[in-house]
Amino acid sequence: MDFPLERAVLRSQTVNLTVRRRREEVPSSSLDTGVLALGWQLDSTRSYPLSISPRDGVRLRVAATREFEALGSDLDFGKVIVDLRAYTQLGPTVLASRLGGGWTFGSNVPRSAYSVGGLASPAFLDPVGDQPAVLRGYDTPEVTNPSRYGKTLAFSNLEWRIPLGHPQRGIRALPVFLQHLHLAAALDAAVVSQGTLDLGSTRVGASVGLGVDAFLGHRIPVSLQGGVGFGLTRDGSIVPWFSIGFPF
Repeated sequence: MDFPLERAVLRSQTVNLTVRRRREEVPSSSLDTGVLALGWQLDSTRSYPLSISPRDGVRLRVAATREFEALGSDLDFGKVIVDLRAYTQLGPTVLASRLGGGWTFGSNVPRSAYSVGGLASPAFLDPVGDQPAVLRGYDTPEVTNPSRYGKTLAFSNLEWRIPLGHPQRGIRALPVFLQHLHLAAALDAAVVSQGTLDLGSTRVGASVGLGVDAFLGHRIPVSLQGGVGFGLTRDGSIVPWFSIGFPF
């Protein structure tokens, strides 16, 4: 549920409340989670008819999540997440930057509260967004690698988004309308810890990707992007990735 606090020409503020209930299969057992999340977002970004992403302004999101046994959760702890994004126009291209962190609270915080590796939770599939780090060039972490998990998190991203073309046309009689084609080159960094963050253990990855914005059935907007990430530090590798929309 979204509650608008402010709607103006140059900015908006929104409070959202989310309840998520799910069951995950973990080695030799299952894990039930029930989360109540409260978030606030300030958005001053602007887009234009041929924009491939927001081109100006900032977007700040602060969220608090809490696992509740009353919602069927096997866990009992909470998280606080801060996510700041800024968009700068460089001619026809856009430089998107992101900086954020996550903390935990409660008497029984699991050691795997946060993880790094791969993409963040897709926003429209998981509006809670309690795994916000984007670290391309690294596989989804395995439970056997405890250095990829922690109770404290910091992350940053820098992405150069380049328009390649604006077809603005369909494909014969197919129900597909192509709007934009774009290229992205990015640097990702993230670090987790069970206590105080050690920036010397930060993992860094680079990536390139191609994307397309389209309408399906001439009504449903869809943005798809995929590419390859290159891990630049320990346990990094060459990992393909795919996302609906930009990864952040």
